[in-house]
Amino acid sequence: MATIKLQPSGAVLLKDGKVACACCEGCCYYPSAILSQGIYIVNDLPDAVTVDGVSFARSGSNYGGTTNGVRLEGRTWAKYANGVRSTNPCLFKNGVVSQFANAYYLQSPATELCPQGNYTATIVKFENSNFCGYPSGESDCGGQETNAEIFYMAYDDYGIERQGKWLCNIGAGSPEGFTVKTGFQNSPVGTYNVPGVGIVTVS
Repeated sequence: MATIKLQPSGAVLLKDGKVACACCEGCCYYPSAILSQGIYIVNDLPDAVTVDGVSFARSGSNYGGTTNGVRLEGRTWAKYANGVRSTNPCLFKNGVVSQFANAYYLQSPATELCPQGNYTATIVKFENSNFCGYPSGESDCGGQETNAEIFYMAYDDYGIERQGKWLCNIGAGSPEGFTVKTGFQNSPVGTYNVPGVGIVTVS
């Protein structure tokens, strides 16, 4: 398991000493409010989720029906269990869980951080009340130690561009901040075009 630096409050401390904005509102995958506002779209939702142990494929913004499943209703996620309805602002809560892997493989091009060749790392799922994502442990790269993280940004105090998105941070971080995954945001898998680093691939 990768080591995560936390403040006493439980907020995740980033490599530059700042608190990750993704953590300020707590861990909340795919918030219903910003989906209903169009800040991210239905194609950004996961292809499938598991509800009380049963897998449901996505159809629009719904998984299953009003007997069993979870559906976007207005500005909330409504979960149905044998016809009983409960609500939550976050998709993965209250018996609704992701089908994301427990670990992925991250690879980036040669950079100043790793001049001898590609930087590679296994990124391992880490979730608590403040953080949703996949950090790596520190890896040796040409005598230097560096690390990377892929995490889900629910809300961002600095604008909507990164809300509801998967983000990449590698090494000391790009000068332009965290980088949004290219394309749909339905999982952490894909490419991240990190300034000063290049194309980072998660598979």
